[in-house]
Amino acid sequence: MRIEAIDIRPLVADLPPDMQPDFYGMSDQLDEVIARCDVLSLHLHLTPKTTHIIDASRLALMKPTALLINVARGALVDEDALAEALLGGKIGGAGIDVFRQEPADCTRPEYQLANFIVTPHTSGPTDETVRCRCQHGVGKS
Repeated sequence: MRIEAIDIRPLVADLPPDMQPDFYGMSDQLDEVIARCDVLSLHLHLTPKTTHIIDASRLALMKPTALLINVARGALVDEDALAEALLGGKIGGAGIDVFRQEPADCTRPEYQLANFIVTPHTSGPTDETVRCRCQHGVGKS
């Protein structure tokens, strides 16, 4: 698998060689990467600049076989544009764990599609993140 990454700052220089992406670009190269990727996975903060960073125009750049994965923040993706892309067969599918409004509205038509995989905001609590949060007192009263 070829890994390509986009960030707003340069890659950490001391990243181990086996974790180096094949391509590393800045935010002005996002559209180029979207157009050539098979799986677009979002891992960024929600800010005014990143709200709907994946909108109809960026979904239109994706290959018709490409998959969109969002485990970061719901409002990064324009949900109506995503629904239109999925229902129109413009992209291959999506795996979504976060939504603009939670709980998600499972009556939306895209929720009935076999290529739309939905999880209830559960991608964050891995064994490692739970241990890390406990060690740092995150979530304790």
